[in-house]
Amino acid sequence: MQNNYNLLKDDDFLGLSGKFLIASPYQSFNDMFRKSIIYIVSSTKDGVIGLIINQKIDNVPFLQLAKNIFDKQSNITMPLPVLIGGPNELSKGFVLHSCEYQKNILFQYEDKLSISSNLEIFEDIQNGDGPLNMICVMGYTGWHKGQLEEEIMQNYWLISDFHQDMIFSKNMNNKWEESLKRMGIKESMFSPSSGKS
Repeated sequence: MQNNYNLLKDDDFLGLSGKFLIASPYQSFNDMFRKSIIYIVSSTKDGVIGLIINQKIDNVPFLQLAKNIFDKQSNITMPLPVLIGGPNELSKGFVLHSCEYQKNILFQYEDKLSISSNLEIFEDIQNGDGPLNMICVMGYTGWHKGQLEEEIMQNYWLISDFHQDMIFSKNMNNKWEESLKRMGIKESMFSPSSGKS
């Protein structure tokens, strides 16, 4: 996994930007990547950066996260689910949200998804001026040059088109199963000999 943090540079080297990586049923990892869905933010010749969108962090108060992320106190009191975006730089917080909100955007995929990383968006949400849909993630996932290609060849990941409703679905527990279903895949029928991704 790579440690550099740059969401803005994106040459779409592998043609993966804006797509999902779905952990295959064959994947043997017994960690946060098991049954994960990763939104690919950046795909360049140097590597790939993505955010897991279906692994909720339990029992983490948002007020503490806001202090850790932005190094300041916040008056935000709303309940807010927090997801783990990956193992890299867990002190970094990102908000994936719908595109009608356009303040201080870090990254935008067409008119379907925006990513922000600032305290103002949370304050706007509490005041009723934020995006209609959003999720908050901590950390990100990254691969060095050639690493993800190898993992795909090993059938660890399936590649899927972007689905906005999958990002913002409240049903975290079924996102992975629903993603496989949309691809016409049943977990019980998947095997390592089913072909290369």
